[in-house]
Amino acid sequence: MGNKEWNKTGVTFIFLSVIIVVASVPLMTDYILWGRELQVSLGRIEAIRENIGRVFPVVIRPWDSLDYGYGAASLQADVYLLIPVFFRFLGMGIGTAYKLTLFLINIAVGITAYLSFRRCYRREDVALVGSMLYTWCPYRLNAMYVNGDLGESFVWIFLVMTVSSLMEFYIRDEEKKVDGNIWRRLAWGLALMAPASTSVFFVTLGMCGLCLFFQGKKALTREIVLGVCKAAGLACLVNFWFLGPMCLEWRGTLAVICSDPDRMISESIYVLRYMSTFLWGGVSSSSFENGMLDAQALCPGIAVMILIFLFLWILYVGKYQGFRVRRTGSRMLYVCLILMVLSSNVFPWDLFQSNKLFFMLIALFQVPAKWGIPACGELIAVACFVLWIISQMENEVVCQRLLLAVTLVSLATTQFFLGNVLKRGSVIRLESGKYEGIPFQIVAQQTVVWKICGIISAVTLCICLATRLMRRKNGRIS
Repeated sequence: MGNKEWNKTGVTFIFLSVIIVVASVPLMTDYILWGRELQVSLGRIEAIRENIGRVFPVVIRPWDSLDYGYGAASLQADVYLLIPVFFRFLGMGIGTAYKLTLFLINIAVGITAYLSFRRCYRREDVALVGSMLYTWCPYRLNAMYVNGDLGESFVWIFLVMTVSSLMEFYIRDEEKKVDGNIWRRLAWGLALMAPASTSVFFVTLGMCGLCLFFQGKKALTREIVLGVCKAAGLACLVNFWFLGPMCLEWRGTLAVICSDPDRMISESIYVLRYMSTFLWGGVSSSSFENGMLDAQALCPGIAVMILIFLFLWILYVGKYQGFRVRRTGSRMLYVCLILMVLSSNVFPWDLFQSNKLFFMLIALFQVPAKWGIPACGELIAVACFVLWIISQMENEVVCQRLLLAVTLVSLATTQFFLGNVLKRGSVIRLESGKYEGIPFQIVAQQTVVWKICGIISAVTLCICLATRLMRRKNGRIS
């Protein structure tokens, strides 16, 4: 390995390490930040630990909860909660296992975002800054430290695979270089996301549909439509072992808890929040009067929004007209705008609650704020798209200065936000003994239908793995 290649690898490692360490500052304490969903997350960990020897997989029945986050009244797979359960079996206390899991999530998010953006934009510097913007996204940090939403925290590892694959679809299509592996990455991103949070999985599927719609008839090539549809179908089949039973749970009125109109407004985002610079942070409760205005940091960060406004200025003045893929970014902005409206108190969700079909669809994501998760992911992807355009059309000095400015703004606002979280947040200290959590109900015996759903998922997964092995073998031969 030459010195130049070693230096490049070393800089990447140092930059990613800084990104992960900054995001993990609230974990460097002897306490846990109390969040609205922390009790749910810890309770599910303990329920799995206590019952994993009697039944596998441990399926927790839907909990009648009106809280925002992981306590949604829909069936959860809880696959990733086996990680803190494993740490518990190693003798760690519930607090240590929980914090170590959050640290591993930060590592996975930083690395996955870097690899996804590098594959999409094919520039090392854009990938690193994209990883920084994504890992330091206030919405993601809010889910971890303000809400204590462990299931939603896992979602962000795979959301970046989805949004970057969608962006890569249209970029490569404009360049006439569509790769068949793109839809496979999209499929695995969706498939791995579903066990973390069913509600976020369904709103992400909605985002994929919006991306197809707003790209227009000219951009809807056969490869793109088939790729997105195959990815969504494969993700549903792989996770049919719990998505099927979840649909069966809808037959009970308890499982389809839909919010009253006041709650739909209170659990939504004010559009102005997306352009917040200095956030309140650390306040883990909300009220019906003020919604999430002063309670939650649900936004992509001011550094991302600066790049979005820069892109709007580029479109307004007609700059870079010769750049073929410029249209892709503008169409993705339409998707972001729709997702922002769906997540806000502007959209009249309460009008749909009288219809039984929409009543059940709303129950999939529980609260409008869930739409803000793919909205933030798409906004970050578009921000990286702006950096990529400028790197292609401007000289290297301009590009490096812009990257430096974005890095400094993101670092400053992230430090302010995390400092506010530590300063204002409520804390708890857990002993290493047993945690008395919520008494969840465990499914003691699975029905025949549940077992059939599991067989469908197992067969689908085996076919996928066999196909991958055959493709790799043929690649070696050729």
